[in-house]
Amino acid sequence: MARPTSTELSARELEVMHLFWQNKELTALEARDLLEREGRELTYVTVANLIRALEQKKFLEQLNPERPFKYRAQRSYQEVSHVLLKDMIGKIFSGSRKSLLRCLFDQETISAEEKEILLEIIEKKKAKEKQKGENRE
Repeated sequence: MARPTSTELSARELEVMHLFWQNKELTALEARDLLEREGRELTYVTVANLIRALEQKKFLEQLNPERPFKYRAQRSYQEVSHVLLKDMIGKIFSGSRKSLLRCLFDQETISAEEKEILLEIIEKKKAKEKQKGENRE
């Protein structure tokens, strides 16, 4: 199987990226230990290879020239999550955000907190659109 392109992340790579987004700077050994505490028993070599792949794809950057090497995320959670979501919408929903929303909300009960968040997003969008309209006049 071919290695994913530089914009794609495997499930394990994404799991490792979450560690760096939560912990800022880590060595491969620290990342392996954190995964182990979460119940994921990966060998040091496996984690080091995942980190090396993430560095090659420009998701992580090495911070120091001597061992043990420390790494940190080079791309933010927001940036990566937006790209992955856009890719998923394209692949699964043929680019239709409306289809994504229907899938999310037709099958599940929406909690009060989720409704509040949705209404907040809608109100912010309305305010931005209104402001754009006023600036054009």
